[in-house]
Amino acid sequence: MTSSLGNVGLLLLPSKEHRPEGRPTTLGSAVNSIERTTPPSEFGSPSCLGELRRISRTSRNASQGECSTLPDGIEYVVVLEDHPEILKERLDANWVSGVPPALSQLAKEGGLPLGFGCLIFGALTPGTIPHGDAVQFLRRLYRPWRAVKYVGMGPARGWNFADEAIPSNSPIPWSFDVLETAERTILSWLECNWRTILPKVTIDVVIPSYRVQIPLLRSMLELLPSPTCSVEFIIVIDNPDSPSITRLTKEYRSRPDVHILVNDENRGASAARNRGMWSSTAEWVHFLDDDIVPSSDLLIESERAIRQHPKAAGFVGNVYFPPPATVATAAIKLSGVTSFWDIANRFKEDVPWGVTGNLVVRRRVKDGISFDLRFPKTGGGEDIDFCLRKKLWSVQNGGEGFYGVPEMQAIHPWWNNGRRTYKRFF
Repeated sequence: MTSSLGNVGLLLLPSKEHRPEGRPTTLGSAVNSIERTTPPSEFGSPSCLGELRRISRTSRNASQGECSTLPDGIEYVVVLEDHPEILKERLDANWVSGVPPALSQLAKEGGLPLGFGCLIFGALTPGTIPHGDAVQFLRRLYRPWRAVKYVGMGPARGWNFADEAIPSNSPIPWSFDVLETAERTILSWLECNWRTILPKVTIDVVIPSYRVQIPLLRSMLELLPSPTCSVEFIIVIDNPDSPSITRLTKEYRSRPDVHILVNDENRGASAARNRGMWSSTAEWVHFLDDDIVPSSDLLIESERAIRQHPKAAGFVGNVYFPPPATVATAAIKLSGVTSFWDIANRFKEDVPWGVTGNLVVRRRVKDGISFDLRFPKTGGGEDIDFCLRKKLWSVQNGGEGFYGVPEMQAIHPWWNNGRRTYKRFF
């Protein structure tokens, strides 16, 4: 191991079965101690992983968003989830030798200072890392600078949340004040040391899906952001019996920006959107329905709107239906029930509400607003209620309402291929 790595510290997060009394390890308690290894040249030996010398560390309460400096001499911290004996079996003996080239590549690709960022090793099983642990926190923390690199991930080792304990009834606790405080710490450091590096806009695309139609989902997962935007995709499958789950997971398991959640039962569209939104840590959430085909520049347009109106509650895009080709679709069009799908053409500012098929909302605010589960499981009225409450909170707290963004477009194919049906029109 070359000396360029510097001194290495370990932050050890035991797995549940090795925690005292089975209690979870929180970020706040975990950072109160740090392990120092033997010299880096010997760190690659798995036997050293079990021979760590504990040193004391005075730390403020990280669970409240406060930070402390590393002990003298420590330049890099390695966060290890699980018991050292188990890590011996999972980590390659020479895994640490990949750190310097990975850091160099990360710096070169992102124009970042050497050593700035977060490396995640594919040798560790991603599904074993709970959301509240430091690995997830660090991954999300460095995301606005695209300073996260996955090392040693082959095609069979991706990073998705299919097996994680994602909260289903509340946001991630540290995804507001704690995360923002840590980001401000990084911004302050960069301001003093590397002023040319600016954070990216972070957007999570949330797609609730019952039918799991892979061709349509693929059209959304192929969307590309601009270089100044960081986008991840959260698919919430609301049908645990869907035969397409295995295929979807296999196809995207090597995509670290694609996260697949599977509800244990059919909970409805509102509950699925809530779970996706609560699993997000991005500044903004872009809701898409699972049966639309987005324009290729959708994320470019949503980022442009966000930068133009950073205090907005959100943005309403247009969803168009194909030209009527049957008597049934012509009747639906003439009835006017599809008129609100392209409401962004009629309202540029202060849009009253928008359909969740193509809707961007600000997430990084503690407004306590989610989709009301009293509305029908298949949808109907919950988007109006959600937008009205979002707008009200935003305006009352110094923000703005919703803006119409007609350039943010998607196509909604006719239900049942345009054939007449009385169960639903679209």
